[in-house]
Amino acid sequence: MKATAICILLFALQLFLTLKGVEHWGKFVNPFLLFLSFVALFIYYIKSIFKKSSFLPPSKLFSILWFIIGMAVIVVCFPLFHQLFHQFNHPVDISDVLPQIEFQFDAFRHGELPYHKINLPHSKPFPVYMPFHWLPLSFTQGLGIDARWSGLLLLSIAGGIYASLVIKQEGNIFANWVLLLMPTAVLFSFLFWDRQSIAVSLETTIAAYYWILAMGLFKRSFTLTSLGVILCLLSRYTLIFWLPLYFLLLFWKEGRKKPTELVFLILISFFVFYIAPFLLREPSIFLTGLAYHNGAAEYEWEYGAWSFETGIYFAPHINALVAGSFTHKVFIARIIQATTLQLIFLGGSWFFRMQKNKINHYDFALGMLYLTIVCFYMIGPLTYRYYMITPLFLSTVLCARIINVSLKNGSVRD
Repeated sequence: MKATAICILLFALQLFLTLKGVEHWGKFVNPFLLFLSFVALFIYYIKSIFKKSSFLPPSKLFSILWFIIGMAVIVVCFPLFHQLFHQFNHPVDISDVLPQIEFQFDAFRHGELPYHKINLPHSKPFPVYMPFHWLPLSFTQGLGIDARWSGLLLLSIAGGIYASLVIKQEGNIFANWVLLLMPTAVLFSFLFWDRQSIAVSLETTIAAYYWILAMGLFKRSFTLTSLGVILCLLSRYTLIFWLPLYFLLLFWKEGRKKPTELVFLILISFFVFYIAPFLLREPSIFLTGLAYHNGAAEYEWEYGAWSFETGIYFAPHINALVAGSFTHKVFIARIIQATTLQLIFLGGSWFFRMQKNKINHYDFALGMLYLTIVCFYMIGPLTYRYYMITPLFLSTVLCARIINVSLKNGSVRD
């Protein structure tokens, strides 16, 4: 059970350092410890994928049962979220995220363009959120319930998919239940240690999309992975830093057909859900949105970003070490972020070319997705603590692969 124990330790460490570590090690030391905990899991994962990991497919009844159980362990958190949403019934007082998303959905529902400045009590933001971030509000608007339930409903569906894929019929019972409860541990940890953070956003929607993408890679399914790619791209641009590497891996291992199909699916999806209804009506919204996002980061840095105090990323270090205006500091942070992500792409491409006959391209793509997301958030100029929900959910999928491979290869005897 060595692999299971190591995964539990690293995952618990990630949760603790994300939510409580700054209280013990401060905002300058804690990011290094948190980053090392993510990198340690990544390295352990890369080491594990060199082992063969084929498994007998479970029966349909087994998969259906665990799909239901996987949904249930997310739904069990719902009563606490119900209390949370009542406690923070009007999050506009502490965050403009939800008001912007609700405005975008309402504007779309009434046939208006959902991309222009809006008036809030304390600011006039320009909503930058992509369609799949706010379109799920159709579920909650139709039911007349709080918009934040849309993300949780998506997360519960993703939880069912997760359990049906990672729980192995021939697996160790203890390891299976560890994997099942890891996602619930993320939600409970935020509910008990940082209630306000998880109450002011729809990051659960983003986490659900990336979780689905990670599970497509876990299953080595082109169809499920493609669905995850489209969901992620049409909800946040972050995936564009990982996508070129995924295209290369597909091309090197499967030829031109699969990358071409994926490009076609992405272009069609973007045209239908973003370009035709919005970008063609107002071509400036993309660049205006990017400019607003940079301006928001500069404003936070200049007037004391409270996110600096959470100890989850390296922006405070850049702010302290780089001289000049805040515009210049944010620009340097962007350069460092972009350079890091480019190095991940180049290093990942080189490593896979050297080892492509020893590892599966979907397994490697999963590890590189994880590393890309971790570095994007931790080295970016503005990262709120609730952003970390996504890499933590990705950690559960890496742990599933590590544990399943170790059990298959007899690591229970370690």
